[in-house]
Amino acid sequence: IQYRATDGSWVDVPDPSGYPTALNQYNPTSFGQVTTTGLRATLETRSDADGVGALEWKVYAVQPDAIAAVHAATPIGERPTLPDTVDLGYADGSTLAGQVVGWQRYDPALLDQPGSFTVSGVVAGSLTRAEATIHVCSTIEDGTHTGALVASTGNTCVEGTVTGPVTVQSGASLVALGASIGGQVAAARAGEVWLVGTDVGGSLSVVGATGRVFVSGTGVNAGVSLLDNHTGEHPVVVSGTTVDGPLVCVRNDPAPTDNGVANTVAGPTAGQCATSA
Repeated sequence: IQYRATDGSWVDVPDPSGYPTALNQYNPTSFGQVTTTGLRATLETRSDADGVGALEWKVYAVQPDAIAAVHAATPIGERPTLPDTVDLGYADGSTLAGQVVGWQRYDPALLDQPGSFTVSGVVAGSLTRAEATIHVCSTIEDGTHTGALVASTGNTCVEGTVTGPVTVQSGASLVALGASIGGQVAAARAGEVWLVGTDVGGSLSVVGATGRVFVSGTGVNAGVSLLDNHTGEHPVVVSGTTVDGPLVCVRNDPAPTDNGVANTVAGPTAGQCATSA
């Protein structure tokens, strides 16, 4: 078996496990991982045969261990543009960037009110589906907000910089995507709290939330406290996050998870998050 190299030439696949030739059945083989746009089989006639042939052959791609999550913020009533490609991650630490993805259709009525919902996508070469979370925002802060920011109602989305602290009041929601927040983030009896790829200059406290609490790939410059959050079918997520202080999780239902990506915590961990670092 050969694969097409980047220069267009055909090269033998590395480390083949063998090429069995039993009749009237599939003859499985495996080989080292390659990235290519084409495969071919070269066949030789046996001494006791008049020709060669294969009725069918199947090639299976190495399946990714992870597909980069997609988050998109959009104003109420406006359909966001989702990316045409996603990146795949593999168990050996390698990545495959720019794999084509086709997103499923969704009900446009989901864009008519603030909140968050997910859509799945079919990825070329993967049996696992991609996932995009669409955040429908009452307000979008995508520039620089000087001073403190108070999310008092609806769904406040931050994609820029807030120079001061952020407070999320009862029933309101906060989504911070790739944002920079100069002070602490404090949410009491909030709806949803999403912090993705965000830098928080102070502590993070989420108490009594009733919707999704999702903290991923975020840096918190002090401690994190997650208390008494009852989030329905979705557990609190703290994943791949750096915490420059203690990480304390108490009486959250369901119990928090790190989604298989450990956190880096400078201080002690306690309660339900005692094993999340």
